[in-house]
Amino acid sequence: RQTTKRGFKTKREAELYLATVETNKARGEYIDASAARVTIASLGTEWLANQTHLKPSSLRPLEIAWRLQVEPRWGKVPVGDVRHSDVQTW
Repeated sequence: RQTTKRGFKTKREAELYLATVETNKARGEYIDASAARVTIASLGTEWLANQTHLKPSSLRPLEIAWRLQVEPRWGKVPVGDVRHSDVQTW
């Protein structure tokens, strides 16, 4: 059974979108839509929790920097909304 994807008015539009996605994948620039909605806070917390290879003296500065500098600015921002220029400005 054939179904249609909402948003594409023609087959050509759908094919162009597919070509764009495939090109972005090949360049390593593709971000899955569901992954793009994850916030920096959830990733940062998970990343810190996985730093079990670090000694407490090495982990502490990372936790402090995360809590005082990164999380207040970027915590609520979805990954897909982070722009290189925003990070450079920050």
